Formats: sequence, C-alpha cells, structure tokens
Amino acid sequence: MKAFCPSCGDDTIVTTRGLCSVCDARLLAPKRPDTTAAGRRDRGRPACDPALIDHAYHAWYINERLSVRRCADRLLEQPGVHYASRNSAAAMLIDQWAIRGYPLRDRIAATIAASWKDGRQRRHLRHTPEFNAAKRELRRANGEVRGAACAATTNSGAPCRLPALHTSNYCIAHDPDQRPHVLARLADARTRRHA
Repeated sequence: MKAFCPSCGDDTIVTTRGLCSVCDARLLAPKRPDTTAAGRRDRGRPACDPALIDHAYHAWYINERLSVRRCADRLLEQPGVHYASRNSAAAMLIDQWAIRGYPLRDRIAATIAASWKDGRQRRHLRHTPEFNAAKRELRRANGEVRGAACAATTNSGAPCRLPALHTSNYCIAHDPDQRPHVLARLADARTRRHA
C-alpha cells in the first residue's frame, strides 16, 4: 500500500507495521471525515450569495407564495449556487430564514397557498357565494364550461341544470361524446366500492 510520508516528502510504500519503507517514520492512517451533524464544518453556512437568500424569501416565498421546495428549485437555477439536491437547498433556506428571523408559514397555510389556483379552500369557506362564483369563473376560463345550461332533460322530465361543456350543448353527463368515459368511470367506482 502506498501513502504520503511527511518525513520523506514523497509517496512511499507502507510496511505491515505502518512505517515508511524508506525512513521508518510512523505513517498515520488518514483520518476519515466526520459525517455527523456536529462534525460538519459548513453546517449553517450557505453555499450561495446571502442576497439570493433574502430575494428567495421576499420575492418567491412571500410575494409569489411558492413553497420552500419551489424556492429551492429556483435557487438552484441561479449561477454559482451548488447544492447536492433540492432538499438540501430547501433545508438551507429554512435554516437561514430562521436565523434571520423571517416568519414561515405553517403546514396548513402552506398547503392552502400551494393549492389556491385550483379553488380549494378551508371547509367553512367552501360554500360561500363568492367562492362558488370564483370556481365558476375558473371553470369558464379553463374552457371546461361556457356558461350556458345543458340542453338535455333529466329522467323526471325536468331540464338539466348542469352547465354545458365548452365544446357542446350538453353537460358532461349528457354529452354523447363523453358518455363512454362517464360510464367507464362509474363502473370503476362501483368495482372499487365493492372491493
């Protein structure tokens, strides 16, 4: 086995007793790095510009309401930022924001902030007229419905009150093009319920 001998100043062969084969100086085995949390030298020190950490908090986390992991994704796209993974960058952001005293969202607030585009809100806010109007507008903007009522009638003879699809005069339950998909979903739901 070869090792560097500080006495000789060169690579040398190590004897079975751990001595240099040239000068008989004791060669110490290289110390393994301590990988525990207490032994990390760079623990708590960011591997990027501190201004980027502040920008990530104020611009992305607060103003755009991104999650910590999404902020870490954007941080990793910046030049000169090197982290092993998205999770390590997210952990660094949380540590640095806590050191700076920035308030963080709790888990429930973060979930609501991440899903506001889908119209999901807390249960007690779900059935308010404002929420229902916003949900309808979101469906119209996505092209799911066009604001007109379905042209079909129900089994009892009353007109269907569901909104018509954007591409049809019928709702999803009465549209002839969507009927096979609806029946397949119903059959799948029945098999899951009985399983």
